[in-house]
Amino acid sequence: MGKAYLNLALLLLVTAIAWSQKTAPPEHAGSSYVGSDPCQPCHDDVYRTVSDSAHLALLESQGSEQKGCEACHGPGSAHVNGNGDASKIFRFGEASVEVVRERCGQCHQNFMGQDAGHQRLSCLACHSAHHYQQKKFLLSLGKEQLCQRCH
Repeated sequence: MGKAYLNLALLLLVTAIAWSQKTAPPEHAGSSYVGSDPCQPCHDDVYRTVSDSAHLALLESQGSEQKGCEACHGPGSAHVNGNGDASKIFRFGEASVEVVRERCGQCHQNFMGQDAGHQRLSCLACHSAHHYQQKKFLLSLGKEQLCQRCH
């Protein structure tokens, strides 16, 4: 049990350091940062899950390119001004494995590829920032269920 707490503490520490060194995600043409407030009315359920996870630090960040929803999804003005047009914001579910790993790796670079043999999988194969079943490590399913999907 002590090792699990040590691993979690290490994860949080490295994530906090990575957030402080993070670069902005690529912008969609003509889009600028608007903050997370415009996101909440349409995405209240996912906003709450982020608020209840380690990603809460994103909502508390001060830098526009490192703050809230846009820290992962990029600038949101075109999406907001386009009445929620999904093509005007970065969506992880539509991205390639490499792009997802690159996006997640902006903050989680020290954990990329730790599970030997899983390099071809997207982070989304096991994790979900919005629809997690297990809060620890934001697992989309229980660990045993995740492993059984492939093994």
